[in-house]
Amino acid sequence: MNFLHNTSNNNIDKKNKNSKFIGIFCEKKPIFESNTNLFFDISDIEQYGSYTHVKEFLDLPSKKINNKRLLEWFFAFDISLWWFIAPSIHSKFKEAALFINRFNNFIENQNFTILKMNGNFDKKDLVYQICKNNNIQFKIARLSFLSFKIKNLLKSFTKKFRYRYLTNKKIKKRLKTNKFEIFDELKDDYILITSPGIYRRSTFDLKNGGTKKEEFFIKDFLDFYDKKSIQLLCIDLDYTLKGSNKILNERLKSKFKWIPVELFFSNHPRSPDTNKKLDYIKNSIKELKRIEPSESFEYHDVSMWNFLVSTFDEMLLEPNLPTYLNLIECLELSFRKNRPKFIVQTYEAGPYAKAFEFVAKKMGIKTMSIQHGLIPSDYPDYMFKEIKSNDSFGNIIPDTTLVYGKYYKDLLTKNGSYPQNAVSIFGHPTYFQLETIKNYFSTNNLRQKFTFENKKI
Repeated sequence: MNFLHNTSNNNIDKKNKNSKFIGIFCEKKPIFESNTNLFFDISDIEQYGSYTHVKEFLDLPSKKINNKRLLEWFFAFDISLWWFIAPSIHSKFKEAALFINRFNNFIENQNFTILKMNGNFDKKDLVYQICKNNNIQFKIARLSFLSFKIKNLLKSFTKKFRYRYLTNKKIKKRLKTNKFEIFDELKDDYILITSPGIYRRSTFDLKNGGTKKEEFFIKDFLDFYDKKSIQLLCIDLDYTLKGSNKILNERLKSKFKWIPVELFFSNHPRSPDTNKKLDYIKNSIKELKRIEPSESFEYHDVSMWNFLVSTFDEMLLEPNLPTYLNLIECLELSFRKNRPKFIVQTYEAGPYAKAFEFVAKKMGIKTMSIQHGLIPSDYPDYMFKEIKSNDSFGNIIPDTTLVYGKYYKDLLTKNGSYPQNAVSIFGHPTYFQLETIKNYFSTNNLRQKFTFENKKI
């Protein structure tokens, strides 16, 4: 199609006075302007809405679908597996909500009565509903849409095999890095610590005044247990699909004992009992798709269900629920043989970490998590309403969550559902030696370092 278009937002604004032109939503705008059509793409609507975690997501777990809460549709292994897939569902929910906000705001500033889609077809259902709500005639570029559907069908057909291949390749790559015989050396009452690779980063070196690569958030715990000569086992978590060995290799060279989480389940096929639970979740998702619970997934009078349903299907593929369920079983077997005394985690809301938390609760092992970033008041990793202690389908939380200060304790206990005795104020590890750090940046030291003799400079 040889569409013409306008090239700037100024031109878009000028067309507000013209109520007869057609809006054409493109993957990428053509080069030339048009006096009769308004061509726009994703970049044109980005200024019409700001990022949000979407507080409406917090209501989703307890939405009733056929007299059963969404949480209950994913109940298996004595816990709702909703909490394992929620981070992935939330990511797509945010994407849809942000798009709906921006698109609604954008069309309010335009006067077109017809909208034609010629790209971004993954959002077709959202655009169709927005047009319907605003009495805008909806059209679609049929040949472009047909091409999209064919490509999408091929991707969906091969996704299962592609994900399995990438998962197996990732496991092999991460286990190649070393010979792991750590389990033979373990004794009961060791401390187990988990951390995603993202939390090993450059930090300030108090000895040399420069920067160095080290563990963030858990460094003080590692040093403390090391001085006490307490045996440690550290687990490297990698949530990327293809996997990365960079951080894992750095950790393996440190003085602490690190292993990749894949070591727990790499040579352990899922048991019939685990497969039975996975089949139950498959049937639940299949039934949800049959019901089409559009109203339960509504946001600003637009249902997200059709946009989200493919993500629910993806949760049934490696490395998602099949891996998480297998990890739960393998951890329980491992802990029966070598039982940790205590488990410390950063990003305990991640699905790998959630598996450690679940098994620990089942076996009576104490757990602790460390705040690792800001906690917005609408962030579902922490601000959920349902909690396992008073709701059998609720989220499991650590025995103790360490937070930076009183603000975050109040946020989790008053705005959220955390019990008071489950949250302790710990401070921010970065600022434990703030006075020492400040000395490196004193005026006199900086003058000497850069040879500024005149103190007025």
